[in-house]
Amino acid sequence: LRPMRPKPLIPTLTGIRHRVTNESSKASASPASRAVATLGQGCRLPAFMASASETPRLQTAHVVFVDIVGYSLLATDEQTLAIHRLQSLVRELPDFPESLAAGELICLPTGDGMAIVCFREPTMPVRFARDLAIRAEREGEFALRIGLHSGPVYCVPDINANKNVAGSGINFAQRVMDCGDRGHILVSQAMADTLLQLSQWRDAVKDLGECEVKHGVRLRLFNLVGTEFGNASVPSRIQLSGIQPSRTKPGEDTGVTRDSAQASIAVLPFADLS
Repeated sequence: LRPMRPKPLIPTLTGIRHRVTNESSKASASPASRAVATLGQGCRLPAFMASASETPRLQTAHVVFVDIVGYSLLATDEQTLAIHRLQSLVRELPDFPESLAAGELICLPTGDGMAIVCFREPTMPVRFARDLAIRAEREGEFALRIGLHSGPVYCVPDINANKNVAGSGINFAQRVMDCGDRGHILVSQAMADTLLQLSQWRDAVKDLGECEVKHGVRLRLFNLVGTEFGNASVPSRIQLSGIQPSRTKPGEDTGVTRDSAQASIAVLPFADLS
């Protein structure tokens, strides 16, 4: 009889060493790396947003940008209460809960206010702006300034895989809002072109002329004013610029282009009068 040889222990010890190495590497992994691994495995983006491997889809958005006037002058606890109250006012807006549930809009916090990005009809943010201004004026807890703009945006996820947008559509809405004072609802040219075609809003749109904003960009601004909402005065930023509000009616074609309105020199031939 041939004696049986014991099985070598090397493979067993190698397997144990391999498992111990894997477990120790997992235990020593940084919280950030573990979070990234979890994010890649478990998070799923909304259907209308592009995944990390897809090219974002360009869309036209209608944006209302809201800012609490004097927010930085409030105490920290007062700032928190103001933001919570603004959020409550937004949730109580007509059509807001249904549109949010249907994925037709995105709300983005901005620190001292919020941006509501709408993907349905362009008048929805206008109604939101009007109703917010009326409620804020009646309650008197804080004052708002609001900017409205229609423009292109990309729907992209942020670092936490939450809904977010990027693009000139939301950037210009903020710049429009920055030109306003307490109670103003300012409208960009793109948004005004739509409102001027609607009888409900046409008389409320007032041409303010141009205003220079960030990076030397000049925006044509309009003031949205009604009997219960808005601020009829010319924004201080436009007053300081020295640009007078347009005397033409909104939407009226003067026949003068921007280039032809500038000063120019004409060279004419001399006539021989001898």
